[in-house]
Amino acid sequence: MEMLTQQFTVLRSLLAAGALAGVAIAQSIPPSAASLSVKPLKIDIESQKTWQMLGEKAAYNVVLKDAYNKPAKAQKATPIVVSCINAAGAVVQQAELQINKGESKTAWACDAKQTGPLRVEAKQKNGELLGGKSLIYVTPPAKAPVAPRGVAPKTQKQRGSLLQPGVRLLAVAQIDSPPPTPGTFGVQLLGSETEALANGTSEGHFQVCFTQGDPDHPRTIVLYSHDGGTSNSSLEIPANEPCGAATVTSRTPGKVLVRIVSAAVGRLGAAAIDPPNRLTFTFHKVIADLRLENPRPSMSLIESEEFVARFYDADNRVTSAGEERTVTFHLQGAGLIQPEPVTVSSNATEARTSFFPTSWGPAQLSAATNALAPTTPKTIMVSVWLVFILAIAGGAIGALISYAQFKDVLWWRVFVGVVTGLFLLWMASSGFVAQLSPSVVRTNVSGFFLALAGGYAGLTVVDWFLKLVHLGGVRSPAGP
Repeated sequence: MEMLTQQFTVLRSLLAAGALAGVAIAQSIPPSAASLSVKPLKIDIESQKTWQMLGEKAAYNVVLKDAYNKPAKAQKATPIVVSCINAAGAVVQQAELQINKGESKTAWACDAKQTGPLRVEAKQKNGELLGGKSLIYVTPPAKAPVAPRGVAPKTQKQRGSLLQPGVRLLAVAQIDSPPPTPGTFGVQLLGSETEALANGTSEGHFQVCFTQGDPDHPRTIVLYSHDGGTSNSSLEIPANEPCGAATVTSRTPGKVLVRIVSAAVGRLGAAAIDPPNRLTFTFHKVIADLRLENPRPSMSLIESEEFVARFYDADNRVTSAGEERTVTFHLQGAGLIQPEPVTVSSNATEARTSFFPTSWGPAQLSAATNALAPTTPKTIMVSVWLVFILAIAGGAIGALISYAQFKDVLWWRVFVGVVTGLFLLWMASSGFVAQLSPSVVRTNVSGFFLALAGGYAGLTVVDWFLKLVHLGGVRSPAGP
């Protein structure tokens, strides 16, 4: 019975070890193209209407979108700050929403307290996603038509006279509307300078709204330029509607300028275009992932390690940054990172930095940049044993060379040489020897020769350090 219990314990330990190994292997496997293509990259704000009346609530959906502008499920709880901003730029309402893991959207409503454009902005709290913007135009509340006193309301327009039994004769004449004077109608380009993804489907939204004129205007056609060149597109404002809406997309990164070319109000002529007549949309290259390449699992305290953070597209291929980006590296553990931060050009595919440990134990490093989630932290175990081996070997050999010159006590000379060799090695790796850069010091060969030099110099190394930290010489320079 006892043997069966021992066998069961061994089997359970093996299964637990296998499970842990499976988890470790799964974590080391890079994401697939399928997983990257559905990863949330931006926040979009969707509204059913482009305009509403004063006093109504402006209802929006805050939606996470992937590289193809489709709703994407949150991979973790995602806090989002949503703000409503009036025409003067003041925040009139703000709240922190959360899209839970496995969900792709949440609802939000903003009170429209004054007429004019009402802008909504949504930003992830830690800035890992591209923010979203939208605009809705708030119009005055509708007024019911009031018929003149003593005159029956007209049911239809007609010429001549109308005779109804038991009612006195009313003369109803059709009067044609006079042609509008210049400036009777006015339109304005409204929107926000939105950021979007250059994938041909991610959209920048804008509107053209009437700022003056008869609210019962006929159908209006607005021509607008959306690429800075000569090609134009049309936008329709339906009859009796205050606004018309349009979108801009791009397949190439960069800025797209939108401006109104002309606005024709039915057969009544052109509308005046109110300034400012331009909006700029910024389209970013699709970067689906920033990944810190796997470093070696362990290193010596005297060594350095280069970390490489690379950009990946939605198809899991290494790609260029698309624009100048700043990559920051975050360290948990004792050490130095040089350089930090790292500026990456638009054509570069990676950011490189070097890690110089200053103490032994585990060290974790991760990388991050704007509008991208931080990389998965990578852990390196820093050991100190190689430092002692180099100090003993190099310091002892340096001490033997010094003993051959001075012919004093051998064991004392070797003991002092090992200690001072280790001391000089520590000073150089900690930056006290300014003439030596970390990239030169942090090699096994350099460590050996530094320990050798410290062993040969002996206690002179200690004197030099005391003067370096302004403590002065505290012993006579004579002696070993």
